[in-house]
Amino acid sequence: MKRCKFAFRKKDTPWNSLIDLLKEYNENLFTYGPKYDLAKLLKGEFEILRKMHLEDLKRLAEASAYEAKHSAPDNKNIGRYQDLSLAAQFSAVVKYERPHAAFKFAMRDFRLDPSYLLSSSETSTMALLFDYPVRKEHRVVLIEWIDDLDRDQERDTRIKTLMLATPKPGQLLLPTCYGMVEDPYTRRFGLVLAPPAHIRSNLPPILPAGAISQKRMPFSLKELLDKKHPSCVHTLDLGIRFKLAKKLVDAVHMMHCVGWVHKKVPLRNGFLSEC
Repeated sequence: MKRCKFAFRKKDTPWNSLIDLLKEYNENLFTYGPKYDLAKLLKGEFEILRKMHLEDLKRLAEASAYEAKHSAPDNKNIGRYQDLSLAAQFSAVVKYERPHAAFKFAMRDFRLDPSYLLSSSETSTMALLFDYPVRKEHRVVLIEWIDDLDRDQERDTRIKTLMLATPKPGQLLLPTCYGMVEDPYTRRFGLVLAPPAHIRSNLPPILPAGAISQKRMPFSLKELLDKKHPSCVHTLDLGIRFKLAKKLVDAVHMMHCVGWVHKKVPLRNGFLSEC
């Protein structure tokens, strides 16, 4: 429906009233039926991305973005249109094209310290990124390192950087990537990733020693459930566990839809807020 609407609006404007009416009917149909069945129906919208070619994905992304922009402000489907547009854009980049070059930082752009290493990972560390995105503004980032880099691994790292830098639906639970960095002394490359906003922002104007406090250090889901992190001393309520499980299921489903899981580029770390 969205793809047809996009084509009509480009060529036959007299059809717009009919198309808007059909769109309204379709949106209303999504509100009738058992809640569980409706949720499956909405998820099914994203499954069509698996079989789409590049041009189809581009058209779907543009048409869905149009619907999100031109829907009434109180339309509950705006978020769904936005997610479908982002998912189509991300799928196009993952499966077919990467239209820009990966930004490459230098080691001097970061402040690294042994205390910034993550307890849940041997390959990831927090860091302070200086003068980003503008001069005199610093940002907390996560660097995921890839050791023993050869030519093929460097290419794969650049591909990961470009994919993660692409706007994507929130259901994927994937971090944004600012770029990559090469450590010439240890012969490794790293993905420079953006932690959640409450971790990466609100830095003190004068950075003392150990500016990245424990409150800014992300921890793994396993640490959370096993109560192995200092800030997680209580057992999570069953309702919270179900919410976490649902988020993970939704993320895996979306990864299948956009083609991410077929590219051998899984990240080892997820992000969780303080509990």
